[in-house]
Order: sequence, then structure tokens, then C-alpha cells
Amino acid sequence: MNEDQYAHLFRQVRGLARHKDPTHSETLDIRPVGDTYEIRDKGGVLRKLNVRVFYFVSRDERTIVILGTFSKQNDGPTPRGDLWRMETRMRRYLETAGSA
Repeated sequence: MNEDQYAHLFRQVRGLARHKDPTHSETLDIRPVGDTYEIRDKGGVLRKLNVRVFYFVSRDERTIVILGTFSKQNDGPTPRGDLWRMETRMRRYLETAGSA
């Protein structure tokens, strides 16, 4: 991604943080994926990139935790390996947060 594309995604996440419920948005394409959520974006400043930003909301800390981003190479479902990686990152975060 170039600087403008990165800034675009940054603004989307920052805007999401202003929502009362960051798991829903009237302006962003957000989908639940298991216990996580994904922001789906394609086109515009991203051009041909089909980007996914995975996150979950830590209600106790009132925090949006970004688990990862990637550019999908297909228009079908998100590959299972990528979903597994995001779920693993969430579990690790929660284990670490619980021991702090």
C-alpha cells in the first residue's frame, strides 16, 4: 500500500472508534467473522486492492484491537488460514491482557 491508501484505512478505523458500537457502521462495510469483525474495503483510493482489516472490541477496556490486515487475492470467502491466524491473535491478546 502507498501512503494515501494506508491513511485511508487509518481514517476508517479512527472513525470507527467514534461509534457508540464499533461493530456496526452506516458508512463502512463491517461483517462479523466468528468472534471478530472485518472492515471490507475495495476500490477508490485502494484501486484494485481488496483489503480486510480484522479487529475485535475489548468491551472491558473499551478498546478496538486491530488483529491484522491483508489484501485478498480472490473475490470469494476469506481463506480459512487467514481467519485462523486472526482468531489465534485474539486469543493471545486476551491471554496477555488477562495476566496483566
